[in-house]
Amino acid sequence: MLNSTLFEKAQLRHAIYYLDRLKQATSSFNEDMHTQAFRQFESDWLQIQKAHQWAIDSSQKVDVMRLIVSFPMYGNELLEIRQTVTERIRWLSVGIDAAEKLNDKRAVMQHNLQLSRCYLTISENQMGIEKAQLTLDISLEIGNPLYESRALTLMSNHLTRLGRFEEARDYCLRSVEISEAHDDKRGLGMSYGNLGSLATLQGDYDAGENYQRLSLAVNREIGNVQGITKSLNNLGSVQWHRGNLKQAREFYTQCLQIRQEINDQLGIADVLNNLGAVSALSGDFEGAKAYWTQCLEISERNQIRRLLATSLINLANVYKDLKDYTQALRYFHEAEVLTREIKMRYPLLNARLGIGFIYIALNQPEEAVPYLLGVLTESREMSSMAMMFWAVVGIAHVYFLRGDVERAAEIVGMVKVHKVANDVNLKRDLETLLTLVSETLSPSSLDATLEQGRFCDPDTVISQILTES
Repeated sequence: MLNSTLFEKAQLRHAIYYLDRLKQATSSFNEDMHTQAFRQFESDWLQIQKAHQWAIDSSQKVDVMRLIVSFPMYGNELLEIRQTVTERIRWLSVGIDAAEKLNDKRAVMQHNLQLSRCYLTISENQMGIEKAQLTLDISLEIGNPLYESRALTLMSNHLTRLGRFEEARDYCLRSVEISEAHDDKRGLGMSYGNLGSLATLQGDYDAGENYQRLSLAVNREIGNVQGITKSLNNLGSVQWHRGNLKQAREFYTQCLQIRQEINDQLGIADVLNNLGAVSALSGDFEGAKAYWTQCLEISERNQIRRLLATSLINLANVYKDLKDYTQALRYFHEAEVLTREIKMRYPLLNARLGIGFIYIALNQPEEAVPYLLGVLTESREMSSMAMMFWAVVGIAHVYFLRGDVERAAEIVGMVKVHKVANDVNLKRDLETLLTLVSETLSPSSLDATLEQGRFCDPDTVISQILTES
């Protein structure tokens, strides 16, 4: 009996020691010390896992139950990088069970917030919203404004993925207000980043860049490594949309370097996906496929369906540019099925728009119409300006193929003067159409029609298109 008691005490001390080591590594995980902190964590990882499992197996006592609660809470950012999402969910779930037995509402709140982040990673957005709402409810009950802000930010993340942009923006602005009132710089960095991503998705690249630079500045001020990499990645995406490929690659490369230093596999996959897009637009299709192959391998290994979907769309676009329309359609259709399954509205529209443009390239305008009109309707609901005008350009291509060249040219004139006309995807298809109408109309007729288009009201034109359909 004595030996058994001594053994249990030794095991408890061992678990507490490695919990303290985990806390030390996490507290040192900042911009200046992230490499050393991660190395310490990696050297302790096997013992941390053993200590956590021992706590689960010995969870009858209160002090041991407290360890089960503490491991996922104190490991937070490092565990998010090191664990698979499935393993992370398991640790957090048993942590919630233990916290509920201890009647520790704060810990239940903290764990639900992290669970919501896990569900964001694997695109289980409805489940993520439920966990964020639980976090929000408890934060209001116990009066914790910082977690109220974090919950609102995560609600915004999930709603963005679902294409509910206006709701997402409202939640994000509420989060900014709370973070500013309590000088919560970490919360501000997250919220600024979300607002920047929303602005970018809606085609307002100036606002997108401004918010991302604010986010980067705040994250660098507090040494938030994960926040810094997200800001760099997002700034790269703004530049990519603008067609500034050199700047985009620079931001993505900075991001990749840090993520490789901390072995953030999911983050690495995300930025590899983006670097592939830069290579493809630069005409380096082999380089693009190499990036996307690496991204697919990591995504499949970790079951990250969001990245699988975007990789499929990117591969489809490469085959479209190579005029291998059979392969392009295959990948677009696979992406369409997957994005519908995981309820990712924006990439779904991207895939369907791609299918529409394939049918235009195949001179099958009537096949393209339902895809283009569907994207136009939904992107208008989402206030996604770049996507909406891109679909309008697709409809103009249809008019051209039907022989209504003047109407196509008029739409070209209307889109050319809009602020989203420089979006890298839209601009390419717009210029293709402009070339086609230029070859068909006389110079004087073209100039007059383009000028007429400049003064068209986009809302009126889009309403007419949808009414005629």
